Amino acid sequence: MIMFNKLGKIGIRMFLLLLIVGCGGDDEPLVTVDPEVTEETIEEEVEDEIDCSANCFQCADSISLGVEVLNQIAVEDEIDYFKFSVEQEGVLEINISATPENLRITSDLLNSECEEIFSETANNTGEGYSALYLIEAGDYVLKFSDFFGEANSNDYSFLVSLNTDDIYEINNSCDNAVDVLIDTEINMAIYPEDDVDYFKFTTVESGVIKIDLYNIPENINLETTLRSSSDCIELIKEVNNNIGEGLSLYYTADAGDYVLEINDRFNDEFNADLLSFMVTLETSDIYEINNSCTSAKEISLDTEIKAAIYPEDDVDNFKFTTTEEGVLKIELFNIPENINLDVTLRSFSDCTELLNDVNNDVGEGLTLYYTAEAGDYVLEINDRFNDSFNVDLYSFNVSLDTSDIYEINNSCSSAKDIEINTEVNSAIYPEDDVDFFKFTITETSNVDILFYNVPYNINLEVTLRSLPDCLEIAKETNNTEGEGLSLTSTLGPGEYVLEINDRFNDSFNTSFLNFKINL
Repeated sequence: MIMFNKLGKIGIRMFLLLLIVGCGGDDEPLVTVDPEVTEETIEEEVEDEIDCSANCFQCADSISLGVEVLNQIAVEDEIDYFKFSVEQEGVLEINISATPENLRITSDLLNSECEEIFSETANNTGEGYSALYLIEAGDYVLKFSDFFGEANSNDYSFLVSLNTDDIYEINNSCDNAVDVLIDTEINMAIYPEDDVDYFKFTTVESGVIKIDLYNIPENINLETTLRSSSDCIELIKEVNNNIGEGLSLYYTADAGDYVLEINDRFNDEFNADLLSFMVTLETSDIYEINNSCTSAKEISLDTEIKAAIYPEDDVDNFKFTTTEEGVLKIELFNIPENINLDVTLRSFSDCTELLNDVNNDVGEGLTLYYTAEAGDYVLEINDRFNDSFNVDLYSFNVSLDTSDIYEINNSCSSAKDIEINTEVNSAIYPEDDVDFFKFTITETSNVDILFYNVPYNINLEVTLRSLPDCLEIAKETNNTEGEGLSLTSTLGPGEYVLEINDRFNDSFNTSFLNFKINL
C-alpha cells in the first residue's frame, strides 16, 4: 500500500519550506518568515508555476498497477495527479473505495498528451465506484478531484489494475478486427460496458459458415452479426432468446474475408468471464452457392446428385438441359428425417414455375414427372416451410424418357399425325398424361378403333373429336383396369383427333398400350 499526504506529495514543497525557515549565522533567520505563509499558500504558488492541465506528468506522483493507494483531498478545489505505465492492451480497472462522507470523487484518465480519455464521477457523496476502460499500451495520468470542490483530510483509497484475460482486445471496430482461424476455439469477454468485439476470418472456398457461440456468462444477452470485411456491411444477425444462452449462425458464403461482431444485445451488460466461439466451414455440399435461378449449378441427366438443405432457409437450384422431347422423371431419395421436401421445376429462361410437388411426411422422398420439350430447366429444392435444415445430404436423379415417340401431344393443337390401318404404340405416362393423335378420312367410312395390350393399372378412356374445333363425337371407357376396348363411328371426309387418357387421371404406366384405326 502506498500513502500520500500533503507534505510528502511533491518534493519541491518541502524544499521551499526549508528555504523559508532555514537559519543564517548567529542563529539569525536567513529569511524572515511571513506569518501568512502556510503550506497551502506554498502549494498554490508551486502549482501556479506549473500548468498541470498541460503538464500533468510533472504534477503527477508515480504509482504501480495492482497496488492500493491511499490519498486525501485535503484542500478545497484540490486536484491530484498520479502517473503509471501500461505495457500491453487490456481493460483498465479503477476501483475507488473508503470515500469520506462529504466527497463525491471524480476520476479523469489522461493520455500522454494530457488529453482526457475517460471521466467518471461517483453517483453520491461518500460512495466509491469502479471504472473500466479499454486501453492501449502507453503512459497515462489519473486525475482525482471532488465534483463540488469539497475537501476532507481523511483518506480515500484507489487501486488501478489491468485485465488482460481477453487477449484479443482492442478490437472494437471492423478496422481493427483481430484475425482468427477457422476451426479454432476463441475465448473472449464482453468487457467492459459497451464493449463490442470484432474478429476477422477468411474462407478459401464456397460453403456454409457455421458460427457457434457457447459458455455465455449468465448476464449477457448475446447479439452476433456477420459482416463483409471489405465494407463492413451486415450479412446476417442473430440474438439469443434469453440471457446466458448460446446461439449458432449459418451463412452460405463465397470464398472471401468476413468479420464477426459480438456484443451484448442492449450494450448494458458486461462480464469479465470469457465466452467461447468457433467458426467452421461446411463444404460437403459441392453445389453451394446455388440459392437462385441465376446461380443454379449445372448437373447432368442420369447422374445421382447429392446436396444438403443447409442452413436454415436454404434453397438449392440446379440447371439441366434436355436435347429432345420426352418425359422428365425427377426422383428424390435418402431424405433426412426432419426435411419436408418442396420441389419445383422451372423454365430456365424466365424461372417460371412449371410443376411443384411436396412430400406428405418429413423424411419421405418423392418423384415428379413432366412432359418436356428440348431446352434448359431449373430444379428448385427446399424444405416445405423453410424451418428445418440438415447437414446430411439428400439425393436426386433427373432422367428423360424418350421411348414414347409421340410426346409431346397433350392437346388438340399438339396432336401427332398417325396413319390409318397402322398399329400405334403409346404410353399413358406420366400422371395426368393425355395423348392426342390426328388422322384423316378421305371419304365417308365406318371406322373401327381397337385398343389392346392395355397396362394392368390403366382404366382406359377414349374420346373421338372433330377438327378444327375439337368437338367431341364419341367417347368410350373400359369397365375394368387393364381391359381393352373398341370405338366405332361413321365419319365423313375430314381431319379427326383421338384423345386417350386414364379415366380418372390418377394412374400411369411406362408400358405401351396399342391401338389401330381400321376402315
